[in-house]
Amino acid sequence: MFNKIKKFMFNKIEKLWIVTFILLTVVCYDIVILVFPEKTVFDRISWVFTVAGVLLGVLSPLIFYISSQHHSTEGLKDLLKEVNWDWITNVFEPSVGNAFLPLGMELQPSQVERQEKQMQLSIDKTIYQVFDEEARKSLLILGKPGAGKTTTLLKLLDELIKQAQARTDEKLPPIPVVFKLSRWVKQRGELLGWLASEMPTGFSKELGESWLKDRKILPLLDGLDEVQPADMREQCVAAINEFISTEDTGKTGIVVSCRQKEYDALPIKLKLKNAISLQPLRETQIEEYLKKQGEQLTALQNLLKQDPEMMKLANSPLMLSVMSSTYKDVTEEIKVVSGLAEKQSQLFNGYIKKMFDRKKESALYPQDQVINWLSWLAYQMRKHGYTDFLLENLQPDWLSSPFQLGYRLLVALLTGLLGGLGVWVVLQDASSLVIPVVSGAVVSLAIFASGSESIETLETLRWSWKKCRRELLTWLKKNLPYFLLLGVLMGGLLFVLNGKSWLLGLLVGLLVSLLFGLIYGLLRAGLENKIPDPKDRTVVNQGIISSFKNMVRFGIPIGLIMVGAVMYLTGFWEMTVISLLFWLCASVLVGFLMLGGDVIFYHYILRLCLYLAGHTPLNYVRFLEYADRLILLRKVGGRYMFTHELFLEHFAEKFKTSQPTKLNNEVATDAKNYSEYR
Repeated sequence: MFNKIKKFMFNKIEKLWIVTFILLTVVCYDIVILVFPEKTVFDRISWVFTVAGVLLGVLSPLIFYISSQHHSTEGLKDLLKEVNWDWITNVFEPSVGNAFLPLGMELQPSQVERQEKQMQLSIDKTIYQVFDEEARKSLLILGKPGAGKTTTLLKLLDELIKQAQARTDEKLPPIPVVFKLSRWVKQRGELLGWLASEMPTGFSKELGESWLKDRKILPLLDGLDEVQPADMREQCVAAINEFISTEDTGKTGIVVSCRQKEYDALPIKLKLKNAISLQPLRETQIEEYLKKQGEQLTALQNLLKQDPEMMKLANSPLMLSVMSSTYKDVTEEIKVVSGLAEKQSQLFNGYIKKMFDRKKESALYPQDQVINWLSWLAYQMRKHGYTDFLLENLQPDWLSSPFQLGYRLLVALLTGLLGGLGVWVVLQDASSLVIPVVSGAVVSLAIFASGSESIETLETLRWSWKKCRRELLTWLKKNLPYFLLLGVLMGGLLFVLNGKSWLLGLLVGLLVSLLFGLIYGLLRAGLENKIPDPKDRTVVNQGIISSFKNMVRFGIPIGLIMVGAVMYLTGFWEMTVISLLFWLCASVLVGFLMLGGDVIFYHYILRLCLYLAGHTPLNYVRFLEYADRLILLRKVGGRYMFTHELFLEHFAEKFKTSQPTKLNNEVATDAKNYSEYR
C-alpha cells in the first residue's frame, strides 16, 4: 500500500542529489565563464555538462551505495507497515479484541529431534520469551484444531513488530513476515524462491530474495498441516530443513505452526531448536473469563458446571469464543444434545443463527438460502484445496456433470451466434445468411469440441520463447483444424456469392486461416501469464478486471491489425462504410476472443449456470459482502475466507450430508487431484 504511493515520488536521497546536481551545474557554469570568457554560450554549456558528467561518474558509486542503503532501510520500514496492516490490524486485533487469553505451553524438544525432557512452562511466560529464550529464535508451535496456533503466531508477530517500531536507530532487526504454507504446493521445490515470490504486495521477488539472503526477513510459516495433498507435507518439511541449514536462520529466526496430529504423522521432523504444544484452557481460566463478562453469560456458566463434555469443548480458545458469542444474553436454561461431536455441531449452528439474528432487520437473503450457498462454497473449497476464495477461482468443474455439459453447450452456441451475427450485420443480405449460419456452426463446434477445462484469467502478460517452443505444436494440433475448416468454408462461400471462383476462394480461405491460426497459436503459446498470489488481490474479481484491461490493451489492437491484413490480402478492403464497419466489428470480436474477452465471457456464463443450478445468487459479490457482515466469512483484500477452518469444515459437512446420493463416492482424493492440476 505504501509502496504504491511512494513509487510516484522521489525519496529524500534522490531529492538531495537532484538539488546537488543543479547547484553543481550552476557553479560549474560560473567557473567556465570566469576561465573562458571568450567562449560562446554553446561552448560553455558543453563544458558545464562535461565537468558535471565527470563528477557524476566519479561520485556515482557513492551515490548508488547511499541510495541503495536508504532504499533498503525505507523498503524494510514499508514492509513492516504492510505486515502490521495485513495481519495485526485486519486479522489479529478483530479476532481477539481485548480478550486474549494466555495459553498454557509445554516444551516438547523431542518434536525437533532434541533429547531434552518435556517441561510445562509458566502461564506467565509470553510467546516472545519462549521464542527468544527457550527456542533461540527457532520455534515450532503445535496444537489441536482451535487451540490458538495462528493466534499465538500472530501474538508473536505483534510483539516483534512493536520491538522493530520502537527502534530509534536506522538499523532494523529482521522484519517478521507471515507466509501461509497452504500455498507452497503450487511451486514446491526450494523454499527461498517460494518465500521471495510470496512477499506482500508491492515488494518484488528479486527484492524479497535479496532481503532473505541478507537475513533481513524473519519467516513465520503458518499451517504446515494445510499443505495438500497430505503426502506433500514431508517434501515441505524437507524444503524448510534445507532452508534452515543453508540460510543460517539462527541469525534471523524462523517459526512454523502445525496441528499436533498431522505433525506426529510425519516421517521426518523439522530441524528447529525447540517446540511447544499449546495446552487446553484450564477450568479456572474459563471460569475467570466468564465471570469477567458479567451476567450476560450466566446461563453459559451454569451449563459448563453441569455438563463436563461442554466444559471439555470450551477448553479451546475458539470454542470458548463461539460459546460466548452464541449464548450471550441468554437467560433461560441452555439445552444441549449428547455426544461431543454433536455438541460442537449444535454450537456452530447456534452461533450461525445468532449472527443472523444480529442482522435480522437488514437481511438481504433468507437464512436457509444463505446457509445452503455457504455450504456449497465450503464443500467446493475443501474439495479443491482452497483456504481462501477468489471469485475468479470459480471453474466449470464446480458444476455437476449435467450442468457442465449445459455450460459447454451454452458457451459454444453463444460464441457461434456472436460470430455469425457479426458477419450478418455487415453483409445485410438475406441470401448471405448461409455465411453467418455456417461460420457460427463451425465456431460453435470448435468451441464445444476443444472446450477448455478451466478458466484462466489473463493478468500480467510477458513473452516467453521457452513456453512457445514447449506448447505451440500441441496447441496447433488441437485447434488448427478448426481454423482451416472455418477458413475454407468462409473463403469458398464468400467468393461464390461475389461471383468469383469457388476454388480460388477455398485456396485463399485455406491460406488466410492458416496464417490466422499460426499467429493466434503463437500468441496463445508464447504469452506467459503470471497470475498474482491470492494475498495480492486488493479488489473483488480482480482477475476478471485485469483480463478486460488486457483485452482492451492488446486483444483489440492485435485484432485490428490481423483483420485489416486479412481483408487487404483477400481483396475485400474498400474505403466504404460497410468495409470499415466489418473491419471494426470483426476486430473487436477477434480481440475479444483472443486475449481476455473469452475469459470474461466464460466466467459470466459459468456464473449464470451456477445460479441456474441453485448454488449461488445472481449477484455473487453482494452475497459475499453480506456473509462478511454476518461474520460468517471474512474479507481480506479481494479474497474471502471462513472465520476459522473448523467453520469451513462444518459448512462443508452440511452440504455433503444434504446430498448423500450425489456425493457418496466423493472422497478426499479430490483435493489431491486438484492440487496436482493447479
